[in-house]
Amino acid sequence: MKRILGTTAIILAILPAPAAKAVTPMEKLENLASSIANTPTTIVCPPASEWKDNAGGYVMMDEPIVYLSPDACKGARAVASGNKKIPRWQRAHGILTLAHEAWHVRKWKGRYNENEVECRALSTFLWAVERVSSRKQAKLLYPLAVEEHRFIKINTKYQGSC
Repeated sequence: MKRILGTTAIILAILPAPAAKAVTPMEKLENLASSIANTPTTIVCPPASEWKDNAGGYVMMDEPIVYLSPDACKGARAVASGNKKIPRWQRAHGILTLAHEAWHVRKWKGRYNENEVECRALSTFLWAVERVSSRKQAKLLYPLAVEEHRFIKINTKYQGSC
């Protein structure tokens, strides 16, 4: 009996493991949004012809859906797929916007406060990029996320600081 078990163990050890299903860039982004929102969250990227807003994204507060603008979606997908041809500012914008909107979806006391949500988005930016890409990419994009955050604060009604 020991010999049969030993032979079985050897056979199993040399057989290739079943191939893991590749995770698509959009699945990575939805997993990221779900982690931030603390609930399963869907990302919707409407085509440019249907996007009528100047914002990078939005949510309906009672639905776990993040809507990203074409620019934000393209940038976030580029980070998740490793596409470095998309400009760095757009990649940073995509992940920062995704994080911002996912913080709105999360059920917490600050979800209706744009300043608190933006601060949370910036504070989780490095972690978010690392989760879908790499630490190197996170460090490369972080200064651009900080600049976008500063621009938003200067050009909107956000008050306070992070």
